[in-house]
Amino acid sequence: MKHIKRWGLDIMYLKEILRHYYQLGKNRQQIANALGISYSAVQRAVAIPEQLDKSSLLQMSDIELAEVFYPNSPGRRIMEPKAELDCSYLVAELNRRGVTRVLLYKEYRDKNPSNAYAYSNFCQKIRDYKMESQLAMVLIHEPGEKAFLDYCGDTTPIFDRKTKEVAYYAEIFVITLAASGYTFFEAHRSQDQESFTAGIARGFSYFGGVVKTLVPDNLKAGVNTNGRSDLRLSRALMELSEHYQIFVDPARKYRARDKAKVEERVGYIQRNVIASLRDHKFFSLDELNNALGQMVDAINERPFSKKPSSRAELFKSEREYLSPLPLLPFSFGMAWYPHSGHV
Repeated sequence: MKHIKRWGLDIMYLKEILRHYYQLGKNRQQIANALGISYSAVQRAVAIPEQLDKSSLLQMSDIELAEVFYPNSPGRRIMEPKAELDCSYLVAELNRRGVTRVLLYKEYRDKNPSNAYAYSNFCQKIRDYKMESQLAMVLIHEPGEKAFLDYCGDTTPIFDRKTKEVAYYAEIFVITLAASGYTFFEAHRSQDQESFTAGIARGFSYFGGVVKTLVPDNLKAGVNTNGRSDLRLSRALMELSEHYQIFVDPARKYRARDKAKVEERVGYIQRNVIASLRDHKFFSLDELNNALGQMVDAINERPFSKKPSSRAELFKSEREYLSPLPLLPFSFGMAWYPHSGHV
């Protein structure tokens, strides 16, 4: 039989508590000291079987003892479920003058004295509800106004042709238009400045135009500092913004709503693109990008699950709002850096 636990003690300890208490005549504090357990655990254990024949307890098997200590279910104590919270009501009440979390918790606890959440859990559930509500809000973006960009958390291994070992892990870059969700993605060897800016340039080429504002996450390749009063972009990103004549507005730290659109696309690509290629072995970045390139259009043309349209359809109306691409293609290091090719 597996060890059965209560208050963090298995049946072996419970049997020792009973033996020390009823057979050896030790008091609760002596038992706690001898067994290296808490006084409260000893007190609870000896209080359970007070109405039973003490001598018979010492002869019981583990299963029989479990039936004494767990009368509802052998081996497991049935806990009364916690009284659920009406978070929408609680948030609305908190907006009223003079209403505090302490007051609302007291009212909740008075109604549910035996199965109320602890105050800390009560407050955490309110915070979680408010965060989910903010993320669920529909954000309306003007066509051609913004593009969000980020890297996927998941990477893809690139193997060495000779050794067949992993040479490095490719990063998957994602840029998506805010209004339509139309998305471009490709693999980079790393998240360096050259790869980062080249990915943005190829994204604009795929869209056939340029947005007014670029919203990157706080990646080292694009943002050196992003504080309340101190924003410093990398020189490479400044160079790119000058070339395309766009505004760069990095997502604020700890503000998930600022980048919700790209977070959703990144998660989708991880589940439906990167995961689908998990059994393929790629021996160069070009091989991986060829595979990804065949999937970009398919992802954009995939119908929405809840409405008869697709991101490609929405993009048709957004495209006319994009600014024209510059006559000269963007090249890393145009202003400050000597150009160097990918390894």
